[in-house]
Amino acid sequence: MTSPLPSLLLLGSLLALGACGDDRSGSLTRDDGPTATATDASSPDYWPAEGWRTATPESQGFPSGAFATLADDAATALPYYTSLMVIRNGWVLHESYHPTDSEASDANTPHHVWSITKSVTSLTLGRAWTLGDLTDLDETADSVFPASVMDTLPTDDARRGITLRHALQMRSGLAWNEPAWLLNFTAMKDPLFRAYSGLDPACPTDAGILACSILNQPLAYAPGTTWNYNTYDTYLASAFFTGLTGQSLNQYAATHLFAPLGITFDVASDWPNVPDPVTFGGGLLNIRSRDLARLGMLALYDGRWQDQQLIAKDWIDLTTTAQGTGRVALFDVDGNPRALTADDPEVDIPYGLQWWRMTGPGLGGTPSLSARGLGGQMMHIFKDKELIILITCDSNVLSGREAAINDFLQTRILDKLTL
Repeated sequence: MTSPLPSLLLLGSLLALGACGDDRSGSLTRDDGPTATATDASSPDYWPAEGWRTATPESQGFPSGAFATLADDAATALPYYTSLMVIRNGWVLHESYHPTDSEASDANTPHHVWSITKSVTSLTLGRAWTLGDLTDLDETADSVFPASVMDTLPTDDARRGITLRHALQMRSGLAWNEPAWLLNFTAMKDPLFRAYSGLDPACPTDAGILACSILNQPLAYAPGTTWNYNTYDTYLASAFFTGLTGQSLNQYAATHLFAPLGITFDVASDWPNVPDPVTFGGGLLNIRSRDLARLGMLALYDGRWQDQQLIAKDWIDLTTTAQGTGRVALFDVDGNPRALTADDPEVDIPYGLQWWRMTGPGLGGTPSLSARGLGGQMMHIFKDKELIILITCDSNVLSGREAAINDFLQTRILDKLTL
């Protein structure tokens, strides 16, 4: 097999935004089949199936002229921003594009949205759940992945019991320190680097190579017990999906999720498989801002689109609810996950299943549902306000922007909303 490593090194640094017994609260069983009825949630004034419509800020609860200088102000305060959209009740109140020195940007430019991809992965699995193509979140690695992968683990190894639910929760328990080890090739701990450098020689050289390398990481915590932000857990979720459905995540999304929303999508270039047929569910999605906003509308209105329940409300409820109080991974002075003790506190985990339930620094804890990616890619969904704020940025700098961006969004947009 020809090694794709040189072209995949950009996968390093996919996201380092954040760093509980097995939690099955709201476990989403399929006793009565998928939810298919409309919900009691509000509806937008129209659905942007044929395209977005614009409205004045004052028609949607903002002062007249509130966004007249927003694009110029954003270019000054956030010179790295590439697109900004403000949408309320389905109406576009502001849309601007800002080419930077390193990236072009206009309404037709797909943006690499980094770990916003994770939330799109969650929506795609929700579509499969609704259509009955995915039926059990508690399938184990041992029952789904091929023998060529699982035979690299001892027969009684706890890693065999990692489930799709664990992967979606980021509770696989695998030893991984996302901010410390991505792109740190001297540590030789990145599964992608190890897989394509031949450092896990027992792993197959076929479609299972990366999943095998991920599962061959040491187990730091019992699966299901401890939350640890881990892009490779999302990769495992995509691998589970392909193993259970026989389909790649990107093609399924293009056919069953994006097409009904009117999103055009090039599977090969806009969301790669690594390796084929497993899509890199934790990142690498390239998507136009207008199309990402359509997915935001789907989440805002509980999985509904026009007169269809595209994603079952019980899936939306499960995946967008914070996991609550629990244990999170802690690291020793060398950056390795360490065993937890009775003295280590439980904390509120502001994460659902591939969605953040917090806006992050700079927005003062304003309640939201957020999809967030490295370098300042953010889609904040304020359900109580029927408001979406979406911003993308170039990838010249991959950290240190979030507080400044959210402060700008707070003062220039949220604080101006009067009703």
